[in-house]
Amino acid sequence: RKEILETIGEEEKARLRNMMNLAWSQRQKEIEEAKQQARIAKSRSDSRSEVHAISLVGKACRKWLARKKLRVLCLETFEKNFDSIHHAYFYTNTKTGESQWSKPRAMGIFDIPAKDEWILLRDAHNFPYYFNPRSMDMSWNPPPHLDMCCNKDLPHNWWNEFPIRTGPCPNFSTAEHRGKRYCTECMIQQ
Repeated sequence: RKEILETIGEEEKARLRNMMNLAWSQRQKEIEEAKQQARIAKSRSDSRSEVHAISLVGKACRKWLARKKLRVLCLETFEKNFDSIHHAYFYTNTKTGESQWSKPRAMGIFDIPAKDEWILLRDAHNFPYYFNPRSMDMSWNPPPHLDMCCNKDLPHNWWNEFPIRTGPCPNFSTAEHRGKRYCTECMIQQ
């Protein structure tokens, strides 16, 4: 009887050990399958993330190119002028002729370059000075490379002194008379 019990015990032990080995191998298989599914999910997620990143970069590039093209269109459509009365810049739409004080919003932080020209302005004491809106240069003396009025003995009523001084005309020349260039006012006096 003792031998029968030992044999049954050994068989039962072997059966339990076999069941435990089967359960352990099945658990290992499930763990491997879970890891494989996680790797597949991660690769799908990575590919979705990559596609999403590519679409974001493409969208940003398209925005940048569209803004650049819009700025070019604004540069072609608008011109920046200087108002000598208000001493401020204004923008003119060359196609419609409309003017506005504010810069077109489409330009963003960029600005339209002003015309490279010299303008005759007057200060608070009515003294003439010359201003270039593009380079922001100011000068009491006329620019050397521009045609100035040749009238040398013009009475300067802008000096507000007595006796009234005479000197060169501060205006730009607009017409020619007998080989000399004069401004409109001096041309009428001639």
